[in-house]
Amino acid sequence: MTDGEVSSVGTSIDPSSGEGPAAAWLRERLSHCIWRDDEVAGSVVDVRIRQKRQSRNGTTALCAVDLSGSDGIPIEQLYLLHQVPAEILNAEAQLVTAEATIVPPLGRAVTVVPEANLLLVAFPNDRHMRLVNDTSLRQWLRQRATSLANDGRRGPRWELREASFEVLRYAPGQRLTMRCKGTFVTGGGVERPFGYIAKQFRKRKWARTLYQNLVALDRYLAKAATVRVPRPVMLDEEIGLVVMEELPGQDLKRALPDVDLFESMRAAGDILAAFHQVPRRVPESISVRQELEEVRHAAKRIEKFFPTAIPRLAACLSRCLAAQWSDDVPTVLLHGAYRPKHVWVHDGQLALIDIDGIRMGHPAYDIGHFLSALYYLETQGHLSADERRGAARQFIEGYMSRAPFQLQPAAVLWFFAALLVHKQARKYVMHMHDDLAEKVDRVLRLAERSLEVCDSLPARASMDAIWEVLD
Repeated sequence: MTDGEVSSVGTSIDPSSGEGPAAAWLRERLSHCIWRDDEVAGSVVDVRIRQKRQSRNGTTALCAVDLSGSDGIPIEQLYLLHQVPAEILNAEAQLVTAEATIVPPLGRAVTVVPEANLLLVAFPNDRHMRLVNDTSLRQWLRQRATSLANDGRRGPRWELREASFEVLRYAPGQRLTMRCKGTFVTGGGVERPFGYIAKQFRKRKWARTLYQNLVALDRYLAKAATVRVPRPVMLDEEIGLVVMEELPGQDLKRALPDVDLFESMRAAGDILAAFHQVPRRVPESISVRQELEEVRHAAKRIEKFFPTAIPRLAACLSRCLAAQWSDDVPTVLLHGAYRPKHVWVHDGQLALIDIDGIRMGHPAYDIGHFLSALYYLETQGHLSADERRGAARQFIEGYMSRAPFQLQPAAVLWFFAALLVHKQARKYVMHMHDDLAEKVDRVLRLAERSLEVCDSLPARASMDAIWEVLD
C-alpha cells in the first residue's frame, strides 16, 4: 500500500430468516476455536448470519464475524458457513482445510465447530473460484488507474489515492459482486472520485457475455435514452471480472417507504416496456418448454424439504402442462430477473440493474416475474394487500401504455403461475423462511387459481381478466 492510500472492507448482505445456530451461541463457540495457534487470542465481538439456504450438501450461509485482535483493532471477516451431516464432518474438514490456502488477518482459514457440524471457511477461499478481494482489487485498480480515470482514452497519468471495498453478494463457486469506491489523483493533485461495481464470474464466458451486452446496450441507449443501465467500464477476461459504473440511488424494494408507490410501479412497467423494445438480440432464450422444466426442477427441490406440498405441486405442474394458449406477440429482449430489487431509483428516475440474465423470450416472462415478486413483498410485510393490488394494476397499466403490442391475459397468468412455483415457493423453502407451510401453501393456491383462469379464458380475452386472480 502506498503512502496516503486508504482501504477498508465490509459486507452488505440482505438478511434471511430461518432456523440454525443462533448468532450468540456461535459467537461464544468461535471465541474458543477461531484463533490460530500462532496468534494471541483476541475477542469475537459480533456474528451475523445471512443468506441461509438449503442445498444437496446441507445448509450454507454467509457469516460476517467482527474480530478484535490482541492490539484491540477490530476487523470484519466474511466466512462461508457449511452445516454438514455428522458422518462426513471430519472428511469434509480435511478436504476444505487442504484447499483453503488464504489465511485471513485474524483467525483460521477453516474453523470447525463440531457441536453443530459446522465448517466456517474464510473469504476469499473458494473451491471453484480464485476470488478477488480488497487486496487484489486494489492492486488491479492501481495498475489500471490511468486507463480507468481517462475512460480508456489518452490523457494524463493517474494514480490510485484511496479505495474501499464492500462485498454486496456472493454465490459460492459461481459469482461475486463487490462495490469499489475511491479516488484517482494526478501528479499535480487533481482528484477524480470513482464508484464501480465489480462482478466476478466462475466462467470467463459469463463475464465476456455480460460485458458485451453492456457495451451493446450502452451504444444503443446513448442514442435512444429510453432506459438507463450501468455503463461498462472494463473487462478482465483472465479473471472473469466485469467492472461497471455504480449508479447513484437504491433499489426499489429498499426505497418503498420513501417513494410514491403507485407512481413508481407505473414507471417500472413503463421502463420494462421500453427495455423490451431494445433491438438487441442474444443467443440465450427462455421458452414455455424451458420454463416448464424449471417448474419441474423447482417442484423436486421443494418436495425434498417440504413433502406435504407434493399434492399441490403435482396439481400445479399438471395444470401448467394442460394450459393451452397462443398469441402473436413478438419475442423480445428480456431482463430475465425483473423484480423491484433490480429496479434502481434516484431522484424519481428509474434504471435497470443486474442484467446478467438477459435473454430472448415472451414479454410475459418478465411481467409474471415482477407480479410474483409483489406477492413475495406482501408476504414479507413490505406491502399491504391493498398496496400490492394497486401496485400490480399500476405496473400493468404502465407497461401496456408503452408496449407496441397487445398482450393476452392467458400468457401473463401462465408465466405468473409458473414463476410463483419456480421462484417464490422455491425461495421460501431453500432460504429456510419462517412460517414455511403457510407461505408455500398460499403461493401454490394462487398458482393453481391463476392456471385455472388461464385455462378457461376465451381467445382474445381482455387483459382485465388477470384481475380475477390478482385482485
